[in-house]
Amino acid sequence: MKEITIRQSFTAAELSNGSLYTLLYSRLGKVLMFAYSFITLNLVLQVINPYGLFGDGIEADYTPFIAVTLVPLLFIFTIKRQAGKALIKKGRYYKNISFTITPDHVKTDGEGYSNTYRWEEIVKVKEVKNWYFIFINEQQALLLKKSNMDPWQEEELKEVLKIVRNKTKVSLK
Repeated sequence: MKEITIRQSFTAAELSNGSLYTLLYSRLGKVLMFAYSFITLNLVLQVINPYGLFGDGIEADYTPFIAVTLVPLLFIFTIKRQAGKALIKKGRYYKNISFTITPDHVKTDGEGYSNTYRWEEIVKVKEVKNWYFIFINEQQALLLKKSNMDPWQEEELKEVLKIVRNKTKVSLK
């Protein structure tokens, strides 16, 4: 049986990027982004032009643009700030993590904790340019940085993921 062990630690920038990608690749993140854009659009319309007095003015032209760009920017800045706080407050979950991956399970070990997830419990696995995301539910994913893997580890990981395709959804590049 193949067993791959990957050790990694995150910086605040890596954690915020991984968290942002996790949000964007989850169904809930897309729904939240749409809902917040819609709410912001309505809020901006009601606050800037509550009675339609400026129907032909510049505010009417830029209101949808403001709402659609404001929400993603707020998401990005909030996630970056939260990642920095999480790294300070709960650093043991993001530093010196060991992932052991087999065709039966994924195990994470860190300072004072250990979790094991069977492949049947994992929602999906997604590979992107610099990351592997192992979604343990619709909103949470284990983040694996490709930069922390040796080329042979990445090849073995892909072999394991091909084996577990009948147990969970796997999307490789």
